[in-house]
Amino acid sequence: MRLFRERLLARLVEKQRILEHLGLSEPEDERPPPPDIRYVPVDDEGREITAFS
Repeated sequence: MRLFRERLLARLVEKQRILEHLGLSEPEDERPPPPDIRYVPVDDEGREITAFS
């Protein structure tokens, strides 16, 4: 079973290299930007702490 997986992986890599060489490979999927996460300070009871200026 291990030999089968190794051969399959080798064939997939070889196929990808050939397609890239010919300029026929699919473009890589771009990852979306990470979400904008903002942390809000909370008190002991879980209520948001607001700053007064």
